[in-house]
Amino acid sequence: MTEAHPPFPDRWPNEKVARVVELALKGATAGSIAKDLADGTTPATIRRMLKHWGITDRHTVPVPVELHSGHRQKLFAKARSMGLEGDELARRLIMIIINEQMYEAVIDE
Repeated sequence: MTEAHPPFPDRWPNEKVARVVELALKGATAGSIAKDLADGTTPATIRRMLKHWGITDRHTVPVPVELHSGHRQKLFAKARSMGLEGDELARRLIMIIINEQMYEAVIDE
């Protein structure tokens, strides 16, 4: 018989909680938060803890973007070199453009 995992981990240090909440409120995915922590915490555990704390990502909506395969390969290669997933790098780039209102600096029309 296998032992079930407890629904919540042992108490986390305040620094870890603060980092998880900070990243979640900036829109980071549970997977990218787990990679940032690099301590073995799984994305599922992060999602459970955020839900327990009342922090949800229900305000996020996926936005499909078509890319030429060559552009996608370059994006994902750069993401890998930064230790990120390709979609996470794309999300971060878009968020910077939006938050810093860099539309004209990026698109020359």
